[in-house]
Amino acid sequence: MNRHASEYYHLQSTDSTPLNGKFLFKTEEEKHNIVSRLKEQKSIKNYCVEQQITPDIRKWVMLSLELINYLDEACILIGVTDITDLKKNEEELYKHASFDMLTGVLNRRSGLELLSQQLSAGSESLEFIICYIDINDLKKTNDLFGHSTGDDLIKTCCDTINQQITNNDVLFRLGGDEFILVFFQKQMKDVQQLVRNIKCGFEEINGSNQKPYSISASYGYYHYKPGTVITLEKILEMADQEMYKEKCDQKKTMINPTPNSDRTVSQI
Repeated sequence: MNRHASEYYHLQSTDSTPLNGKFLFKTEEEKHNIVSRLKEQKSIKNYCVEQQITPDIRKWVMLSLELINYLDEACILIGVTDITDLKKNEEELYKHASFDMLTGVLNRRSGLELLSQQLSAGSESLEFIICYIDINDLKKTNDLFGHSTGDDLIKTCCDTINQQITNNDVLFRLGGDEFILVFFQKQMKDVQQLVRNIKCGFEEINGSNQKPYSISASYGYYHYKPGTVITLEKILEMADQEMYKEKCDQKKTMINPTPNSDRTVSQI
């Protein structure tokens, strides 16, 4: 190991003390796989791996490995190129391509791609329920308080939703004030309870008077079961129709309130 490599890996290297090279690989299995490949191919180019340089430092490197004879002994010659900055740029590009910059949730392209993969997975597709969410009165908020406050309304809604859903659920922005929640392998009663929790989260914010606007949304559902012959466009259309029914019911309730009536809920 040359001096530059020793400094890079924060190692003390001397000519008389051989170093164990296991730190180059994540696991013993990975090292054995590399050795097996080298025995067959003699060399491996551009092998990318993330390495734990120190307990506090992780870096991405690109390895070039070659099986050689050195002093009549079979050895592996390894060249190391730091590609950490390249990986960071790659991750940033992926983030811009896959996530909505305002809210931090998945964007339309990524969300629709996820659903399309499920519909095309055949026997391996998973059962899911989608909830079509439309934030109420975003235009009114924009007109009264400005678009920056409207953006805050959207972000606050997403933050509240994310606090209530599980790690297996997926939220993505369909566009503007419309979002899709995807619940995998959950029963409708469980989904409805999660949505009730989201509504309670909105009401808590409204009751605190910490925002100049009032938060509410309309919801529509579609339950997909594997084997159902349906397009993604039709699924979204049907959920959108259910959402629109609830929105109309909410408006009717506001115009003609019924004393002591419960808040209107989605019809499923």
